[in-house]
Amino acid sequence: MKAFTKTVFRTFSSNKGRFLANFLVVLLSLSITAGLGALPSVYKTSFLNNYEGKNVPDLTMKFLKEIDLAGFPSFDEIEGIQSAETFSSIDIPQEDAYSRVYWLDFEKGKNAIPSLIEGHLPSNENEIVAEKGSLHRKQYHVGDLISLDTSLLTGGKAREYRVSGIVESPLYLSVAKERAFAEEEAYLNSIFYFSTNAFLGKEELLPPITGVSIVLDIEHDYMSDSYQKEVNSWKDSILFTLEKITKEKNSVSLLTLEENTSYALFKNYNEKVGQIATIFPLFFIVVCGLINLLTVTRLIKDERSEIGCYRSLGIDKGHILGKYVLFSFLSVGLGAVAGYLIGTPFIPKVVFPAYNSVFSMRPYVVNLANIAGLAIAAITVFVALSITIIATLLYLKETPASLLKEKAPKAGKKILLERIPFLWNRTPFSYKNSFRNIFRHKKNSFLTALSVLGSTILVLIGFSLLNASDALQNDDIFANVASSMGVISIVIIVFAILMSVTVIYSLANMNIQDRKRELATLKVLGYHNKECSAYTFREVMLISTFSSLLGLPIGAFLIAWVFSYLGFGSISDVKWYSYLLSFLIVMFATILVNRLLFPKIKAIDMNSSLKSVE
Repeated sequence: MKAFTKTVFRTFSSNKGRFLANFLVVLLSLSITAGLGALPSVYKTSFLNNYEGKNVPDLTMKFLKEIDLAGFPSFDEIEGIQSAETFSSIDIPQEDAYSRVYWLDFEKGKNAIPSLIEGHLPSNENEIVAEKGSLHRKQYHVGDLISLDTSLLTGGKAREYRVSGIVESPLYLSVAKERAFAEEEAYLNSIFYFSTNAFLGKEELLPPITGVSIVLDIEHDYMSDSYQKEVNSWKDSILFTLEKITKEKNSVSLLTLEENTSYALFKNYNEKVGQIATIFPLFFIVVCGLINLLTVTRLIKDERSEIGCYRSLGIDKGHILGKYVLFSFLSVGLGAVAGYLIGTPFIPKVVFPAYNSVFSMRPYVVNLANIAGLAIAAITVFVALSITIIATLLYLKETPASLLKEKAPKAGKKILLERIPFLWNRTPFSYKNSFRNIFRHKKNSFLTALSVLGSTILVLIGFSLLNASDALQNDDIFANVASSMGVISIVIIVFAILMSVTVIYSLANMNIQDRKRELATLKVLGYHNKECSAYTFREVMLISTFSSLLGLPIGAFLIAWVFSYLGFGSISDVKWYSYLLSFLIVMFATILVNRLLFPKIKAIDMNSSLKSVE
């Protein structure tokens, strides 16, 4: 094996902590972002599978007044219309709400015919089937007696009907309240269906036709813009034709799926999840980029003289650059692949019960060809490699002779606090030293501060989404949607907390690696392990405290923008304790890291302080 190749392997073996830091941060980022990115397409397919083979009407015509159907064209004969079926329905007052009753041809009908779940279809005019119950609809059972006043349509009297079965219609697929047609502010508490076949020989008991369901012969990607555009075009065309025939306006109402409560609610909800999946990767990619920048710059700084040796021995810049690009590519790339493969199936599985509590969902299948996740993974790797290339090229600009020399320590300067005697004179010596180190290593301190600030913002955004979800709990229409959005918020919070712990751990671990010689010297001077630990982590704690506090107002500003973009929630929904919890979580992560890394400081050999680079 060539000598240069051996040094590449040595770099990997001697920098396992840095490699792991990059790997874990990217893994966590890709797990949550790829998982969220998979949700809209996975759940859209699951929801729309309810429509498979059900001939869901693209247009539903409701007669607003009594109309002579003799003058209407035969819709089945119009090119572009797949099927058209008449139906009858009425909203009947019942207790403090309404019941919707349909008369359908269960034998020959094709359009949106409900599926039987339990019992049997009506066999006579005294039997009826009920739509399955939900949060806002009453639950009925086979054998129940229902009193309905159908006299408005049939001319008969209120009477009792026996529930022969329970059905599920592709038109009622959510737990949301369904608005009644009879009154603007009234809602349905039940939905029933008569079978027109059960009225053979008693057709006089059937009500007049009140509408037509129309299935168009078009591509049925129900939630695509092209589908909606084509449906709206048909809607305008049919309304124009009807007005010409009836010689009057507003005689019929044409409804698309956009007016269907379940469909509209799912579409809106899924779009919100898609928007969240678009926003969050930006924050995670920034944090990943910062950690990668810190990792690579510190690695190159440690191997400064080694780079000088490479250049002196005639190894070209491309090989040297390739070494650090490989380190970055493997650490970030493997993290991206692992995060993608974990998050893509895991997040949909965790969130699915929340969706299923609001909508009638079919079993979902996760497609690992997650375009959103792949795009996020590619961008993360690209950003990491770009940072590595730029950082390495800056070092390669120097001459071999200058690289072989250790950079002289920065000259001591008075920091801002030293210019304030009242504060400086009362500051303990150990804190004076920490403040000097923070300002002396401005670049590292700044990057560390940005990383912690980003982690704080991520946690705060997660809590803010949860608060916004809770704020909608008092809204009857969105209460369940809000609770399911709350599950997504909790998932984001958990990953944000894990991210903050990982980031602070990585930064503190790198800080210890960079200052082993300094800590060993302190041990020679008589410092105990706890004092050395305090010396190191005091700086991390100071930076974390300042950055976390600064992250709260910046986070509030970003949250206001996020809510504006989502059209969901507002900054006023964010509770005061969310800010406090975000700050305390970052502080807890810092303290936890202190405890976890104490053994590493304890294991530092003081004899290493006697060794020099030369």
